[in-house]
Amino acid sequence: MNVYIETGTYTGDTLYRANFPVKYSIEYDYNLFLYCKNRFIKDDNVTMIHGDSGEILEDLLLVTPNPAFVFLDASTSTTSVLIEELEAIMKLSGNYYTIAFDKSTIGKTGKYGEITLEFIQTLVSSVYFVVIYGGSTVMLIQKSGSERSASECSSSDSL
Repeated sequence: MNVYIETGTYTGDTLYRANFPVKYSIEYDYNLFLYCKNRFIKDDNVTMIHGDSGEILEDLLLVTPNPAFVFLDASTSTTSVLIEELEAIMKLSGNYYTIAFDKSTIGKTGKYGEITLEFIQTLVSSVYFVVIYGGSTVMLIQKSGSERSASECSSSDSL
């Protein structure tokens, strides 16, 4: 994977440590966006984008080469746009993404109320395996085509 996409740049420390030749980061807070734009001004491999990742992530994914690693971290201490971000990614299920987000997002308020791991599993289960990695990170690993077909058959068989 050569492309890293991050939502919720904050001060850019995760973006700085991401070891990818091409990096994109979306930050909603204008002051943090300006801070990071200045921090990475000499890094031609970093593209900073200001805006609401729940609204613009899909557009970015449409023009970004894949496979890509996507780190979803746009949240406050109580709210998150994780569900909107996952819905945008699910629209592009023909593309290949490995997705990660911090487990602390579980329990925050999202688009449909409290974000739960069960809801996320339901949302992505046709395309992704959900794996807790290292106790604090949730990874969504894309299923192969045959695994997707089997999961679609088994879920429709249970109806």
